[in-house]
Amino acid sequence: MLLPDAADFDLAKDFLTRPGMGLRGGDALHLAIARNRDAEAVYSLDKTMLQAGKMLGLKMATGE
Repeated sequence: MLLPDAADFDLAKDFLTRPGMGLRGGDALHLAIARNRDAEAVYSLDKTMLQAGKMLGLKMATGE
């Protein structure tokens, strides 16, 4: 388990202000943590989160 820090919350806030992302707060925070921790991939079944993560340059997967 990773605990978010101030940098994660700041980056999530930035993600939420980007047009066309459609992210909810919790999803933005998950993606920010992944970006700040250099995650190899983010797994989700949420299509909006998958699309937003790809737009942010993160490797996204459904696990299928």
